[in-house]
Amino acid sequence: GGGATFVNDNLALAAKDYRETYDYYTHYVLLGPLKHTDHEYGNYVKSLVVTRTIDDLGSVGLFASTLNAGGFALTNNGGPYAAGTNAPAAQSALSGGTLAAAVGGSSLAAGVAGGAPTAGAGATGLVPTLSFGGITVKLPSNPNGYFVVSKTPNSRYLVETNPLFGVGQNFVGSNYLEQRYGYNPDTVQKHLGDANYEGWLIRQQLVAQTGRNIMVGYASEADQMRRMLDNAYAQSGRLGLSYGAAPTPGQLANLTQDMVWMVSQTINGQQVLAPVVYLAQSTRDSLESGAAIAGSDVNLNLTKLANVGGTIAGKNTLSVVSQGDITNTSGKLKGGNVALTSTAGSIINQTLEEGDRAHSTALGRIAGIEATGNLRISAAKDVLVKGANIDAGGNASIAAAGNVTFDTVEKVATDTTFKSDAVRAGGMTLSSSSEVKTTTTARNVGSNLTSGGKLAISSGKDITIAGSKVKSGGDLDMEAKGDVNIVARQDRITTHTESHQEGLGVGGGLWGSERVVKDEFEGINFAASTAAGGNARIKAGNTLKLEGSDLSVAGDADLNAKDVKILAGKDEKRSHTETETLTLISGATSKTGSSSGTETGAKAKGREASASASASAEASADAQVKLFTSRKEKTDTLDVTSRGSTLNIGGSLKAKADNTLKLQGAEITTGGDLALDGRNVEIVAAQDVHESTTTAQEVSLNLSSANKAGAKAEASAQASGKKLSASAEASAKASASTDNVIGVAITDEKSSELDIINRKTVLKSGGNLKMKAKETLTLQAADITAAGDVTQQARDIRSLAADDVHRSTSEVKTTTVGIYVAAEASAEAEAHAKANLTGASVGASAEAGVEAGYGLHVGHETEKTSKGGTTAQVTTIKA
Repeated sequence: GGGATFVNDNLALAAKDYRETYDYYTHYVLLGPLKHTDHEYGNYVKSLVVTRTIDDLGSVGLFASTLNAGGFALTNNGGPYAAGTNAPAAQSALSGGTLAAAVGGSSLAAGVAGGAPTAGAGATGLVPTLSFGGITVKLPSNPNGYFVVSKTPNSRYLVETNPLFGVGQNFVGSNYLEQRYGYNPDTVQKHLGDANYEGWLIRQQLVAQTGRNIMVGYASEADQMRRMLDNAYAQSGRLGLSYGAAPTPGQLANLTQDMVWMVSQTINGQQVLAPVVYLAQSTRDSLESGAAIAGSDVNLNLTKLANVGGTIAGKNTLSVVSQGDITNTSGKLKGGNVALTSTAGSIINQTLEEGDRAHSTALGRIAGIEATGNLRISAAKDVLVKGANIDAGGNASIAAAGNVTFDTVEKVATDTTFKSDAVRAGGMTLSSSSEVKTTTTARNVGSNLTSGGKLAISSGKDITIAGSKVKSGGDLDMEAKGDVNIVARQDRITTHTESHQEGLGVGGGLWGSERVVKDEFEGINFAASTAAGGNARIKAGNTLKLEGSDLSVAGDADLNAKDVKILAGKDEKRSHTETETLTLISGATSKTGSSSGTETGAKAKGREASASASASAEASADAQVKLFTSRKEKTDTLDVTSRGSTLNIGGSLKAKADNTLKLQGAEITTGGDLALDGRNVEIVAAQDVHESTTTAQEVSLNLSSANKAGAKAEASAQASGKKLSASAEASAKASASTDNVIGVAITDEKSSELDIINRKTVLKSGGNLKMKAKETLTLQAADITAAGDVTQQARDIRSLAADDVHRSTSEVKTTTVGIYVAAEASAEAEAHAKANLTGASVGASAEAGVEAGYGLHVGHETEKTSKGGTTAQVTTIKA
């Protein structure tokens, strides 16, 4: 008490890696003298922060059958990160261990090849060695040690307890196993050591393989040895073991209990039987590594607990009562039945998340609270689980006076790439380009809460399940005095790209440059899910919200709150692009046109006749060249796809709200009845939206020319028999004109596009379906189907359509200011003749002219277009 602390630390060493990659490529061109830089492409990638454990002291800590501790703050520090390639591997009986020890002159050194004599420290000769069970044994060489090589002729043991110490046998040796088999001691092969030496060998093997000398569940080393020999006897027949022969890998794969088996070994030219420890796979899987505090029953009464990367385990029970916070960071709290209580603080189970969340993060091992039996978690303040797991094989209950939160941690990574390209020939740069692209990706790692039996969660404030999974094998009961939120988080990809290029042909002209800056964002709905193998009751004092997430119940479901909101989540994409372009000599255009026509006519009546003919031709030609162009363009796009929440109920569903019950783009399916009840009930559509807007301004220096030419000819004749007269006329005209303008044109462009598609709410009931509102029932674009009856009850029922929309608009305004030069030429000729009884006359005339002018040219032109339409989505009801 009084501020006392206890720290268990395995001194884990962590490393952080930063990776940078550079690539360069060279492409050669055919023109001019070549250098290695004439055409180069570079690539640069940088990945930030990978954190890993590279070394620690292995399994260190407290191990007991029953462990009771209290009155202090406990800190259990292990390695919170996943092991890297340099981290020590877990030990096993087959792989060998790392151990060095000395007892009575005997020593062990793991990994040394067995069977060959080696020189010991201070020895005058070679000392025989033997390797098995993950250890290497040197025969005792000190005559005054606790163990010595037996000097008794025909002794049954190669090594025995030194008679000078006068101690008895503290262990049940392998003789016990041979007696159970009924072997005659006089005919059995010599043993490596007596019972005490065999006990010592078993201790060293267990320490090498597990880090402890007594495994959880055993009262003492002697008890442990007897039970392991009993396990060998019980399993030998089923496995087909032969006394003195090492088990095969196949036999060990079927081992279900830890055992000690006698295996024949050769040392110093003679065969001896040595006790070898073999651990079942289930035991190896359950071994706690790093900083560990373990026992059969572990009871901790503390002022505070901080477990960072370590393990606190009680095989039968684990009970932790803390005045302050209980914090488990990338570690394990586990046992049979597990009870965690904070009487004045919070309980926090979290996966370590470090780094700059805007650019990169490193995550530690997934934290966990595990119970093979029942689990109880109770906090005076909050229960917070972030990117971590809670698992109970039996029933589970979680209670907090404050908030209960299951949320995500984010794995954030940033990559930057750089590309450059240049084409040179004859000492000249023909074109060049470069691009820098930075992409930041944030991926959510959710929490998991699983119970094999019933699951109860209660909160004095809010319950939040965000981007996480809750699964109950039995009934689920969830109640908060505040809000219950089962909501999605969002995976995010953010990209920033800057590119530049210049040279021949860029921008569509003779020469140009272009700079593009683009920002892109993609958000992906990361759903939460809640599932119950039995019935489910979810109650909130304020708002119950399910957004972009899923609820699955095998039995009946009851939802109750002041406001119930079943809403759609969303996937979204956004982009903003700015483009600046400069171009020299571009946009050369030409347009030509021509037309021609002829017309003739004749008629006769009595003694009079007339005839006429005409012909015309016209031609035009226009051309324009942009000497210089500057263009700036901005484009914004938005795409939103709704992700409706789903409710799959095997039995009946009752959803009741004191105020508003709202379903938006949801899909609800029940095997039984479906009942919706609220003051106002709103069943409406969610929307998918596509929107884009582009604005641009172009300023250009233009040279344009318009030319036109035309000609026309006409002729006519008349004759009269009555008057004895005749006349004829002919005329011809020709003209040509040209207009030339040099000036500045400013063009402003604006365009937009909008698409809205409604996603209906779908209700499917395997029984009756009832919608009841005290005031208003609103149905908008819903599909409602029931195997039984459909009932609508409200003071005001509104059935509305939801309009799918498509609309696009564009507007182009062009203003031209410049100087024009115009010229026009024309020519005209005419002739006529006339004759009658009194005389004849003939006449002709001709005229030609040229005009020219110049001045200021100002022009303004606006072009607008708009189109679109709507399609109604209506409500359908089938029963």
